[in-house]
Amino acid sequence: MLLPIGIRVLSLFRELSDLPSGTTAAAIFQRNLITESERFTLWAQDLSLSRPGHVSLDYRVRDAEVMRSRLADILGELGNHLEELRSIIAGKRQPAELQFNEDAVRRSPSLSSRGTSDSGSSDSAAGATFRGSGPPSSGSLFHEVDFR
Repeated sequence: MLLPIGIRVLSLFRELSDLPSGTTAAAIFQRNLITESERFTLWAQDLSLSRPGHVSLDYRVRDAEVMRSRLADILGELGNHLEELRSIIAGKRQPAELQFNEDAVRRSPSLSSRGTSDSGSSDSAAGATFRGSGPPSSGSLFHEVDFR
């Protein structure tokens, strides 16, 4: 159960780490991504995520359904984050911060025209949107703004 999810995460890290970096910012990003990939690989090796048989993580948590389920959720969510990152890098979608800002400004013309909140204090449109009710639900487990 955990092995296929772990393999998916490792392959996504590998795929993202192999992307070319043309600018200094991209090189810094890629270095950080490689560091996180190495941390995950070390964690996976330490817990024997990809080892077969009685030493595997799957085998060790076989009787602990809650733990196995939680580990599968965490690994699955990490895989989803990496897939979203891949789609952002490929230009298929924008980060949630940008989507959220554009949606909030589009839905509230008073933010774009006045620049003030209901309490009368002056805020920028972007600052005001993050104080709202939260990101729109898109059905995914992850929104970048949740971590900011």
